Amino acid sequence: MNLLNKRSIAGFCCCVLLHLSTGHAGELEKKLSPFIGRWTGTSAAFGGFEGTTENGQLNWEVSFRWLPGKKAVQQSWEIQYAETKENFSSGTEILHEDPVSGALSVTGFGMDGDVAWSNQGIASTKPRGYEVELTEQTENGTQSKYTVSRVKRSKDVFVLTIPERSIDGKDYEPIPAIELKIG
Repeated sequence: MNLLNKRSIAGFCCCVLLHLSTGHAGELEKKLSPFIGRWTGTSAAFGGFEGTTENGQLNWEVSFRWLPGKKAVQQSWEIQYAETKENFSSGTEILHEDPVSGALSVTGFGMDGDVAWSNQGIASTKPRGYEVELTEQTENGTQSKYTVSRVKRSKDVFVLTIPERSIDGKDYEPIPAIELKIG
């Protein structure tokens, strides 16, 4: 093979690798950029997760921010019972592209009431948003599997739903749509 052909093949391979290494990150940035910012809303409380109760109304504060390099997004939330201001759920999740598998991975930790938990999962993009399938365990050993969907309804509104959840093997009703607004 002559030198020109070797350089052409090497150049082509570099272009393909560059495209592959930035293509998904560009897609991640495109899909998640509309969520960056601070969001607030209210909903009825729902039980099922260890440490939570189904009584009263909830005040939601959710924020999304890019981590350096825009290769990962940090989502943090504080959800309080409206009447008592006590913690319903607070936590942080990091969504990133796994460099080994290429999957959109999620790792999180937090508190439901006064019960600590950690989770991990796989995310997939969908029109106007993304969905995460999570596996969680509390400090007391309670194991949960659930799906969280986040979809933009408009520039200033996104809707969070939990269409599926199983806690210690028991299936629970879906959580109805929770509307969060920018600001």
